[in-house]
Amino acid sequence: MLQKRVTTGLIGFFLVLILIYLGNLWLAAGLLIAIFLGLREFGRLIRCFLPDIDTWPLYAGALLILGGGIAGVEMGGNYLSPALIASFFLVLLVNIKYGPQEYFSRVALLGFGLVYIPFTMVHILFLRGGINISGYDPLFLVWLPLIVTWITDISAFFLGTNFGKRRLAPTISPKKSVEGAIGGVIFGALVALVMGWFFAWPLVPVLVLGIVLTIVGQAGDLVESCLKRNAGIKDSGNSLPGHGGFLDRMDSLIFTIPVAYYFVVYFF
Repeated sequence: MLQKRVTTGLIGFFLVLILIYLGNLWLAAGLLIAIFLGLREFGRLIRCFLPDIDTWPLYAGALLILGGGIAGVEMGGNYLSPALIASFFLVLLVNIKYGPQEYFSRVALLGFGLVYIPFTMVHILFLRGGINISGYDPLFLVWLPLIVTWITDISAFFLGTNFGKRRLAPTISPKKSVEGAIGGVIFGALVALVMGWFFAWPLVPVLVLGIVLTIVGQAGDLVESCLKRNAGIKDSGNSLPGHGGFLDRMDSLIFTIPVAYYFVVYFF
């Protein structure tokens, strides 16, 4: 199991690095695939509550949101918010055909899915091509949340496995420990500091951002675990050997990517 987890993680890591380096449409294409795979697993989750729910509005809405993100990066305007509103209107209208029964539940589940996966993940396009700070390497803004998230996840897993004694959230994720969570924050913050030094970015705000990312990343992991517990399933899928599903790997990034973007926009 551990060998599969490491092998899958390394392949995914280098594939993501290549897509980020290529940027533009390559990154957008990879992001679209990741979003669709995540939505496929999210659809499995919500069918535990409403077996007959139509999930195609999630994919249509994701296309609108991704298109808004691409337009925003390429043309510099705010096209993301109108795209999100349009996708939500689509959800509202499509579910009218079911009548008033369970209407609120259908709209709430699909609307949550649109924000939870495509809206949050599309911010990686803005990190890659929507910020230009004179004198600094913009690729750092993409590397930082990704690498800090992965290091936090890896260190929390190994430290928790070997040294964890106090359960962090036993009713949500019994295997997570306080010791693992603290170790994840420490190692993630150290990696952020090293990356800030290597890319010659201001170290204090980079360290603060690194600490924030380690915390919100682990919070994102707990949120997804809570969703799975509520749906009564262990993993969102089985497409990634040793890791479960795509949504299981995206859960922390769903939080860290938009947080990194808005932190940079408002504090740098």
